[in-house]
Amino acid sequence: MTLKCLAEPKRRYVAQIAVFEAEPVPLWLKDKIRPKGQESGLRHRAAQRYAEISVSDSRFSLCPAGCVSRYNKPGDRVAVEAIHSCVNFGGTCPRCMSGQFHMCDEGMTHIGLPYVRMLPGGYGEYSAVHKDKLHKIPDNVSLDEAALLDILVVNVHAVRLGDPQLGECCVVYGCGVVGLSMIQVLYAKGIRNLIAIAKYPYQAEIAKKCGAAHVVLYKNKEQVVQDVMALTGGNGADQTYECVGGSSGAINDAAAFTTRQGKIVMMGIFAGVPETDLNTLFMKEISLIASNSCGMSGYRDEFAIALEMLAYKQVDHNLLISHRFKPEQYVEAIEAARGKDKSGAVKVLFERD
Repeated sequence: MTLKCLAEPKRRYVAQIAVFEAEPVPLWLKDKIRPKGQESGLRHRAAQRYAEISVSDSRFSLCPAGCVSRYNKPGDRVAVEAIHSCVNFGGTCPRCMSGQFHMCDEGMTHIGLPYVRMLPGGYGEYSAVHKDKLHKIPDNVSLDEAALLDILVVNVHAVRLGDPQLGECCVVYGCGVVGLSMIQVLYAKGIRNLIAIAKYPYQAEIAKKCGAAHVVLYKNKEQVVQDVMALTGGNGADQTYECVGGSSGAINDAAAFTTRQGKIVMMGIFAGVPETDLNTLFMKEISLIASNSCGMSGYRDEFAIALEMLAYKQVDHNLLISHRFKPEQYVEAIEAARGKDKSGAVKVLFERD
């Protein structure tokens, strides 16, 4: 999600931000990780002139409070990091205090999704955002490109967990927008022996543009395993990044074509409780790594890493944006996103005036 900080609401479809603050300060913002005499570059955020939120009749009233960040000013373009930590609401759980806010003891707080607490936003005209969750968008990055940052950052998190090495063969299983973005992140990491598994021919073409050396069109498990094994000379993939989820058998397929002592990085959310071939994972000593959202990697904010990759043109989000709609065309937009086989959609964006 990308927003523009405004001192006063001006247009119906320009998202406004209500910025709030909470203490205490988490450990990764303490002075001990800042170079002495220098400003920390870890969490530069845009703030603006709203610091109080009042709710009335399910609508937000934004109250000017004269609180302007020293890093930014009203009118700057900002990208919103949707996941909030309990620290942003005055909590002190050890995971959030150490920067692993996606693993909060209270559960994940996400704008627009009422998992633990409700932060209005997403499709809303107004968004409530903690000041530490706003990232200034560089001048050379468009709003359209920045709108896909939430997808890019989950891939940054997964690749840092998987830690592929130069010369390894990686399979990206699934070529929706997450999988296609994953191909770009792996390519930026230096991985060139990339195999993509796509469901539709149009996804295969985009996968090649994103950096895949080989593309396999999925028909069934037997065929996809056979094709990947053939492309790897019978050895299998060193790492597989699973980007499918749902009701698929992607984990079991990956176990079949991932090499002995290889890694499977699971990114998809599965329906129900899927049956998993634990015996194959055991016999081949395959490491199954779950990658859930994003947080801090060491002392670095993974969202900031993703924004930096975009600014330095290490990834190209223009390849991933296939459809654009006005907000009033929401029915057509949702139909395009859900009917990929007919629409050829990758990422569908709403354009605001």
